[in-house]
Amino acid sequence: MRRKENATIRQPYAVLVLLFRLTVAGPEYAVFRRADDGNWQGVSGVERSCFAASASWPTGFYIVPKHFFAMDVGAERAAMVLSAEHDDFGWHPYERSYVALRYDDDKTALWELDARLRAGDLPTRLG
Repeated sequence: MRRKENATIRQPYAVLVLLFRLTVAGPEYAVFRRADDGNWQGVSGVERSCFAASASWPTGFYIVPKHFFAMDVGAERAAMVLSAEHDDFGWHPYERSYVALRYDDDKTALWELDARLRAGDLPTRLG
């Protein structure tokens, strides 16, 4: 069977990745400004209508399930490189990051990450 040259194959899943670093003053979180609408967010995916591949997804499927991850990048020495999706980013403490975020699920994930960091209750590192 031959695949179409322009076929888009994408599973109906998305992720939200919250980058953080631990500082003397407390955790800081990276928030990113979307280039298309100026909203601030973590690194993530969005609702079904934003994906061309959604035409092949099941009927009655409206929201792309989002899986949440956090990554400690405090030891990283590389500079942050933005894709065309974002035109700016900043490192901020919890309160400022929370207020900047546009999407409720980003805010909820940030709240949980901050609570876990402050309680020393992060899940075991993979790998």
